[in-house]
Amino acid sequence: MGFLGLFEKAGSGPELVTTEGINFRLETMFKQARQWICIISPYIRLGMRLRDLLEEKKAAGVTITVVHREYFAEYRLPTAVFRRQNLHAKCFLTEQAALLGSMNLYDYSQTNNDELGLYFTQQDCPDLYEQLTTEARRLCRDLPERRPERHFSLFGRSTAETDIPLQKGQVCNDRQKRAVFPFVNERIYGINELRDGNVVLCLRSSGPYHNEERRGILYYQGQNTGEGPQRLIYGNRTLYTCYENRKRRIFLFRDNAYDGEYVFAAQPFQKDGRWFFPLRPKG
Repeated sequence: MGFLGLFEKAGSGPELVTTEGINFRLETMFKQARQWICIISPYIRLGMRLRDLLEEKKAAGVTITVVHREYFAEYRLPTAVFRRQNLHAKCFLTEQAALLGSMNLYDYSQTNNDELGLYFTQQDCPDLYEQLTTEARRLCRDLPERRPERHFSLFGRSTAETDIPLQKGQVCNDRQKRAVFPFVNERIYGINELRDGNVVLCLRSSGPYHNEERRGILYYQGQNTGEGPQRLIYGNRTLYTCYENRKRRIFLFRDNAYDGEYVFAAQPFQKDGRWFFPLRPKG
């Protein structure tokens, strides 16, 4: 019997899954969790669907534990967060099932990469499940818990619910922006995700993008991601998330001058293969 033959019989042991199957199994596992969810992944960037699902589970009393290597932007979501600088394992567990494989819980990986994983339930593989949960507990136990509010202070202040210490028209260079906003990336682009899930937009009059303004609405042109109709990825997806979740805040700079907080005036749309985001000043 060949290697793949070990997994051909349903219910006989672990199930071999590829990228599409991993995404399906992950969503199913999280939906069915009633007690706890453990996410072990060096790099984590949640798509809107999984983020909403995990928020619902947390609200229902499910404990969510995250073990990661690089900063986890959804700092309010997990019940407990642990950071391991040498983490390379990718594993997802609930009280009912486990998924072990190659995929980071990163929206790009879930869409673009060829991944492999093994899925099994606690009932079908109790010994293997117990070994994996024991190792997962060790990853959480060896390092002290990093509480979200303290964790965030390593990178700057939160913009989630606080006032921004900038006056409209105040000019800031990139270093001054970083002192106020906790950027995820080192380089400041047009669309910049913050570590608390909010967004900073940097509009430059000398840039390649042509943003229109009509009747008090700024039609912000999104990131160019290729020829033809463009998928909702990269910076465009980050900004679209603010439309889906109105609790997320959008801050705008015009040629390095702070222009205040903006909100969506209408749903984002595509025109001539480009994304546009209708925004207006808040208030």
